[in-house]
Amino acid sequence: MAVRGEVALSQILNSPWFSVPFAIVILLIGIAMTKRYGLYKKLTYQVRSFGLVFGGVNRLPGMELRYHGHGPSVENLTVSRIAIWNAGTGDVKKGDIMGSGILRIDVDRKYVILAAEVVQQKNANNNFEVSTAQDLKAANICFDFVRPGEGVVLQIVHTGAGSKDLNVDGTLADVRISRSRAKTVDQGASVNMTIFVIACLSLGALLGGVIVFLLFVRVPPNPELMRLPWPARTAGVLGVGTLMLGEVHLLRRLGKAPRGLEKFDESF
Repeated sequence: MAVRGEVALSQILNSPWFSVPFAIVILLIGIAMTKRYGLYKKLTYQVRSFGLVFGGVNRLPGMELRYHGHGPSVENLTVSRIAIWNAGTGDVKKGDIMGSGILRIDVDRKYVILAAEVVQQKNANNNFEVSTAQDLKAANICFDFVRPGEGVVLQIVHTGAGSKDLNVDGTLADVRISRSRAKTVDQGASVNMTIFVIACLSLGALLGGVIVFLLFVRVPPNPELMRLPWPARTAGVLGVGTLMLGEVHLLRRLGKAPRGLEKFDESF
């Protein structure tokens, strides 16, 4: 009897219906434990912009656009807010900057940065400072330390066309710098995040309605689907509903700047 039990157990353990889900569960647990308890350094940033003037003004007879302190006339003038924060679990320190490297905001080589200032910092002891480089192709950022969840909001005036023309870069040891795409739609852009969320909800609701109809309402019920145990059918409907809620949660929360950096969302 014990031998038969061992054989049955061996068959279960060797079955892909057990081994694959088990491996996925272990992988998810490992990722969760690493994120919760593992020390890693990560700077995340978002950019949103408001275009004041776009090319064409200087082509009008008798009209020329200049920015105070900048000699040549400019064709574009854009104001951008940049939120930078520590999205990791370890402190990012000034000593993490390698050699003569710096943390900086780069602008597309076709354009220049006209002005840069600190709008808000969550912890004043971070001592964030920003200044334009001599060639006006970057804005250099200085700080003492940034704990997890802390960060800064900067305002950059530049001659680019929008947020896509700005990037945060630097040479920091063991620190990953990544861009969050949340809330980066510039004013006047053709894609609106609210419309996108509504479209996802509508699609999910339609899909959920179709599944409910096929599993429970259709007359006569689909014999193939009805062979599934009722827990499996119920789980399918609940899964679709969870997916809908997950879409909204992900779109609203993924990469969202932490509390204390509210000026990033304020109107220009």
